[in-house]
Amino acid sequence: MKKYRDIFKKKNTLLVVIHAESLAQVEKNLRICYDAEVDGVFLINHSMTAMAINDIFHEVKSIFPIPFIGLNLLRLSAHAAVNLVPVTASGLWVDNAGVREEDLSYAQSNWEFLKTTRKIWDGLYFGGVDFKYHTPEKNLPKISALAKNYMDVVTTSGVATGKAPDIHKIETMRKAIGDFPLAVASGITPENVKNYTDLVDCFLVATGISKSFTELDQKKVQNLVKLLN
Repeated sequence: MKKYRDIFKKKNTLLVVIHAESLAQVEKNLRICYDAEVDGVFLINHSMTAMAINDIFHEVKSIFPIPFIGLNLLRLSAHAAVNLVPVTASGLWVDNAGVREEDLSYAQSNWEFLKTTRKIWDGLYFGGVDFKYHTPEKNLPKISALAKNYMDVVTTSGVATGKAPDIHKIETMRKAIGDFPLAVASGITPENVKNYTDLVDCFLVATGISKSFTELDQKKVQNLVKLLN
């Protein structure tokens, strides 16, 4: 069973997020990522079904030798996502991993299922904690510490798409989880990334390196790669 540091050796990892619209559009943006030598990508199905993006994933996985290609299956519960993720996917990212102080059964059942499937699936599970568009956690240190038991990478965000998280929030989560992998999935740009590099292991970035919702900006991608190398 691989862990985060078995796959990513660098201090800071960049996983570019591609909002999938079609096979041709995903291929175009993957070419930008491949040429820039990003650490990996996540594909998100904003405008298509989970099955449709799984089909696109299988197509591009055989074409692009990018070392890490993961999936975020939007509009699916974490339960449904862990059941549908292809066994060849490098990772699964869910916006809400269900870690709750009063009831951990949901988070635990997802994690137990993933541990069982890891006999055939060797991917990383990025679990959303205090994520955008969900009610903010009242006891963030405790929730963050609990989350380590139910995912490979604690993954958080700012309050909305394109909004960077408050630095105090990230400091709080880092203190709570120690050296466990921490990812940020909103609001990171080439201009602000250095504010977070001492606190965050992995950056999942779309808006800050894009020229539109579905199209990456090649120069911005290249610039962010340089800043994190």
